[in-house]
Amino acid sequence: VNTVPFDVDYLYQTECYTYSSDENLNLDIPDGAGANEFGDYLFQTIEVTEDVIISDVDFNIDISHTWLGDLNIVIEHPDGTQIILFDEEYCNNEIDLDITFDDEATSDVVCSSPSVGIYKPTITPLSNLDGKSSLGIWTLGLRDYYNEDAGVLNDFSLTFCKSEVVLGASNIDLDAITLYPNPVEDILFIDTKREDLSYTLFDLNGREILNTSKKVIPMASLSDGVYVVKISVQNQSIYKRVVKK
Repeated sequence: VNTVPFDVDYLYQTECYTYSSDENLNLDIPDGAGANEFGDYLFQTIEVTEDVIISDVDFNIDISHTWLGDLNIVIEHPDGTQIILFDEEYCNNEIDLDITFDDEATSDVVCSSPSVGIYKPTITPLSNLDGKSSLGIWTLGLRDYYNEDAGVLNDFSLTFCKSEVVLGASNIDLDAITLYPNPVEDILFIDTKREDLSYTLFDLNGREILNTSKKVIPMASLSDGVYVVKISVQNQSIYKRVVKK
């Protein structure tokens, strides 16, 4: 029996996957069947091939519509669990939206023309999907609640993450590294005393934007939204989300 005390470090590692539609889909959302009466759904499907246990889900959608208060936006998990991201009559006569729905957002949807930003779902939390498998056919459903205004689906993307605890070396704790300010407007700083790390910035479509060993990441020229920073050393890495505003 080993009677000598020793330390075992664990890393909380997150990996995210993004599935994006084609750009400029230009798909008509069926108009409402009448006054305060839903029309047919416009359905779009996403076939996810990764089979991971979900720890977080975000959903981005870009719609052109002349009366946002008509819109009903729903996503459905492969097991049939439905998440109402945006319900009819939440907004009013505002025009167009490009929203990332994220439970960790700092505010509810702010109705504007257009409504743009990172907001919490208006009805069902995306965390209802935590702990489920990602594998299978996901479905996006859009419908209209009134027959006088029309809408078009431009594009959308689904991002889900898995998190796991992995055994790390006794002197390496990447999860303790902090990024600030977050949300960030101009420059993202990395708070760590380590000098052997590399940092890679990705957008939610998985595109690499920057790779550096410096502890500052310039973000002023980037569009508002959610980004992912990969922090790496040797054969270990961890992913941290950053909000640009």
